[in-house]
Amino acid sequence: MTRSCPKLVILALVVLLGVLAFPIASKAIPTQFGDTGLISQPSANTLNEGNICIGLWANCAGSAVAPDGSTSDAVIVPAVITMGLGTFMETFGSYPNLLFNGDEGLSGRGMASAGFKFRVYGDRSDPFHLGWDILARRTISDDPEADGLTDYVSRIMASLKLNNFGFHLNGGYAKNDSSASFVYDDQFLLGGGIEYFITGRLRVMAEYSFETEKIAGVDGLSEASAGFQFFMTPHLTMSLNAGVGLSESSPDWRVIFGLTTCQGVGTYNRPVPRLIDPEEELEKEPEAPPKPVKIR
Repeated sequence: MTRSCPKLVILALVVLLGVLAFPIASKAIPTQFGDTGLISQPSANTLNEGNICIGLWANCAGSAVAPDGSTSDAVIVPAVITMGLGTFMETFGSYPNLLFNGDEGLSGRGMASAGFKFRVYGDRSDPFHLGWDILARRTISDDPEADGLTDYVSRIMASLKLNNFGFHLNGGYAKNDSSASFVYDDQFLLGGGIEYFITGRLRVMAEYSFETEKIAGVDGLSEASAGFQFFMTPHLTMSLNAGVGLSESSPDWRVIFGLTTCQGVGTYNRPVPRLIDPEEELEKEPEAPPKPVKIR
């Protein structure tokens, strides 16, 4: 895999144009971090009970800032898994980079995670949902000072869906682990997104994420992005997203491409047509009319 992502964009557009988008209601699927939501931002929804989803992503960050102040491109391939445990609960996990090329820290998303999400308010058919998750994030890095540090995060999420539009907002707190020689500040986390279903199987979205500073005097990560998600089949979803960094410590740009497959109920239900043989219908004898019953 190269340091640039134009081939991913071309592949996504070719696949999108090659498959028809029929109007079918889509369901929740995991983000690149494992929890259900948009592409990077979580929602208050949970995965359907009995569903198991796995995803493979390509995350390309341009002009990312290294610890020594230099800039370089970074490419990581996260893998995620999500399981629906009940009507209101899911568990999820992610590993940041299957390439093992040392770009985890440079990308700004070099953490393995595992956690649970609960939908605390709203049934699946309701327009408004509230969710809460708890997770642990373990830093994966070639730097022995940073490798293995474990942060603990808790977030509250709200989601509102009106016809084809969806609005999502989340806020949380990260209790950050520190190394033997460096103390990291705890962080407040904020994020959200807007989605619009062009058809039942194609949605476009815009997302925003913000973190307070983790190192004193150094801005936290802040990014804005836009992209689309296409439900290719009931069990396969394609995602493409492009964004820009809004703080000095964020990469100048980021492109994310992902494929997610869900087994079980699936991301949407395809109606099963009923096939009737015309000749068989003609061969059927007409039913005799019911005999009248006299009542004295």
